[in-house]
Amino acid sequence: DKHIQTVQTLAAAGDFSAEDAAAFQSTLERDIEDIKDILKAVSITGTCPETMKELITGYGELWSAQLLRALLRERVHKAGEGRQVEWIDARDILTVQDPSSRSGSMSVHERVLLDFPKSQKHMDKWMETHPDVDIVVVTGYICSTQSGTPTTLKRNGSDYSASLLSALLKASKLVIWTDVDGVYTADP
Repeated sequence: DKHIQTVQTLAAAGDFSAEDAAAFQSTLERDIEDIKDILKAVSITGTCPETMKELITGYGELWSAQLLRALLRERVHKAGEGRQVEWIDARDILTVQDPSSRSGSMSVHERVLLDFPKSQKHMDKWMETHPDVDIVVVTGYICSTQSGTPTTLKRNGSDYSASLLSALLKASKLVIWTDVDGVYTADP
């Protein structure tokens, strides 16, 4: 309901096109049905594999990126700037090492390892096929394994994904804004 209310509020304010609102609502409804199916399977089996948890936790990133893209697209359109705005599902770009190829289990504080060559190939292909895109909204936190399974970058994964994407794009600068209260006292 929260996401639909957000879309309705933005549409009422003129910050969301009717086309984007309908497309987002359709996506959200489809995704919620998928989540219900996953939760039913979890209920029936009495188990929830880590892969299921990571798949479910990634939906919020997907929805947020699509909402932000639609908002930016409408504002750019209203400003008459003629700039193209797109969003990227980071699972299509960021490829990490399969868990089965790592020794032992991984704690929530450990970093997953990026398959840099494969990720670079995906990023280059996206850039080649979208040469006219001026503004890109990319999901944080989520990625895929080498075998294509959706997963996450674990703790602080959004910042980590920003760093990884900056490296893939050979960016000269990365700025990370955060709203976390407090200061970390340990050397990262």
